[in-house]
Amino acid sequence: MRPHRLRVQAFGAFAGTEEVSFDDLEGLFLLHGETGAGKTTLLDAIAFALYGRVPGERGSAKRLRSDHAAPGLATEVELEATVGGRHLRITRRPEQERPKKSGTGVTREQAAIRVDERTAAGSWESKSVRVVEADQEIRDLMGMSAEQFFQVVLLPQGQFARFLHASAQDKEALLQKLFSTDRFRAVGPAVTADVGPAVTADVGAGPALISAPPEWIDRLAGVLVDNACRHAGPDGQVRIQVRAQGNRASLTVEDSGPGIPEAERPLLFDRFHRATEHGSGAGLGLAIGDSIVRSTGGRWHVGDSPLGGALMSVSWRHAQPARITASLAGRSPQA
Repeated sequence: MRPHRLRVQAFGAFAGTEEVSFDDLEGLFLLHGETGAGKTTLLDAIAFALYGRVPGERGSAKRLRSDHAAPGLATEVELEATVGGRHLRITRRPEQERPKKSGTGVTREQAAIRVDERTAAGSWESKSVRVVEADQEIRDLMGMSAEQFFQVVLLPQGQFARFLHASAQDKEALLQKLFSTDRFRAVGPAVTADVGPAVTADVGAGPALISAPPEWIDRLAGVLVDNACRHAGPDGQVRIQVRAQGNRASLTVEDSGPGIPEAERPLLFDRFHRATEHGSGAGLGLAIGDSIVRSTGGRWHVGDSPLGGALMSVSWRHAQPARITASLAGRSPQA
């Protein structure tokens, strides 16, 4: 999920209307301000737009409205974001009271949502105005429930200890969903039944040495091979190559699946982005793989494979054996 723009109205700490353009920000950024300035409100607004609720003790919809908002100003959040490869505009209102249009007193309005999708022409097309329908579609695109999103992305203040002390079963369920580890549970039966794509490996004749912790490269290779097998399907092909050419060493994984459209490739390593609809999980695998590649000085190449699907390759500067041990000291991957 990549947010582009957020508008809040009579929501939380904001009595009026405020707008944030995330597209104007580059790289990592910090939300900074005095206590009560509205930092948490902005995160709550993103959560509310996506899931209709906010994390932690602030989750009561009755507390979402600003106490200082004008009576006639409706509480509303509008989030424009790319979710699951689709550019959406989500406008959501909680259940709230408003002054009657005629006479005195107030009337209660039901919670409402509107989901629009940006077309290739740049206009907006309405997709849903039904709360249940829209909630299900957004959840499917996000690849996780509200509880999982709050625990991993917007962990509420003071709630980290609760996650750490959660039961092993609860942690397993969350991590299985995030990293698609459920697929590995089927490896044994699949091998026994001879089910799965045909995998071939070519490690070349000469050594391909790089300066990187072995467990990192093992994790990266696992992500690439897992993605390739998943998209190739049970009757497909996966090819793995390790090469040392000149002063570079490379790891290449190809598959016979649907491939990766060129328009999706710039977003491929974004957290929670899934390039195709064939996979489960939250889309974190390649983001983690990218952090390993960057931390080890590698270079990505994403293209089309002769097998018909995607080709994903990483190359590093070829290392000399005597220099490897010293260069690994004190290194840690940066996500």
